[in-house]
Amino acid sequence: MVSVPIGDWPRFDDTYNYLIPDDMVDEIFQKCPSDKYKYTLEGRDCDDFSRIVRGWTSTLGIGNMMLGVVSAAMMTNGVSTGNHSFLFLINESKELWFADGQNDTIRWKSGDPVTWPGCDEINIYDMVI
Repeated sequence: MVSVPIGDWPRFDDTYNYLIPDDMVDEIFQKCPSDKYKYTLEGRDCDDFSRIVRGWTSTLGIGNMMLGVVSAAMMTNGVSTGNHSFLFLINESKELWFADGQNDTIRWKSGDPVTWPGCDEINIYDMVI
């Protein structure tokens, strides 16, 4: 289950944001070079990988697409196992997807069961587009 409390977010960095064309979603993650970088604890970790993907889309002139960064508490059996940062996107079909910037794979669509290893619930506490 993904818990998204109602709050003052998502926060928008751009004045206008556009839905991602359905046929462009896979292409973005297949072409993005973020998975070429090596993970380093606190130096190049989950939040940095999420920003790498967002920055890369800006270099293509599509930085104002509905692709943003999520900050969340990862939960197992109701207990937090730590915080994590990953991506969310909204396509033209108005589907909300979550993806991992560290390996460029789409993990799951909103409403589907959580498929994150060692996690059965995700509590989102911030979203920035």
